[in-house]
Amino acid sequence: MPTTDAHVEIELKLTLDSRSDYDSVRSWLDQHCAPPLARRQTNLYLETNDGALAAHKAMARIRIDDDVVVATLKMRPSLVDGLMQSTELEFPLDLSSAARWRGQGGPSPSSIEMTDLPAPISAALTQLLASDVSWAAPALPGGAAPQRRLFVLGGLVNERRTYALPRSALSDAGVDRADGQGASPA
Repeated sequence: MPTTDAHVEIELKLTLDSRSDYDSVRSWLDQHCAPPLARRQTNLYLETNDGALAAHKAMARIRIDDDVVVATLKMRPSLVDGLMQSTELEFPLDLSSAARWRGQGGPSPSSIEMTDLPAPISAALTQLLASDVSWAAPALPGGAAPQRRLFVLGGLVNERRTYALPRSALSDAGVDRADGQGASPA
């Protein structure tokens, strides 16, 4: 569900060696968790023409699913023991932008003007990229702002399954605090 404030997202990333390992993990989740929220989604990943987002360890995305079209900016990721943590801004696009990204009235765009993103994401991008020469360009004659576009690098269509782990599963894994930190050594 999209939010209107920056939040910290923590994801568990697993590297599995085989389809059999995947099937085992999925079977365990199906046995120990409520039925997952499953939905088909399209993710379009955005970048500047010179790779500035990647250089700043940031990622911008447009996600399209049945219910909503959402713009996301993830910044400052860290990966420790398989848990990825990043600061995330996520906002739904307005209806006309959402229709364009869904391909209604023509093909989906191949780029987006930064100012066409939700204002908090545009502001965060401006601050993040302020030190980049190509983005910190002075105003154009007449005071107009220079164009600052993000380009679609590629996309991924997938089925996303979201499981809510029962508290007992977290305790079994050594996590027993509401903030998600590991249990204190005995």
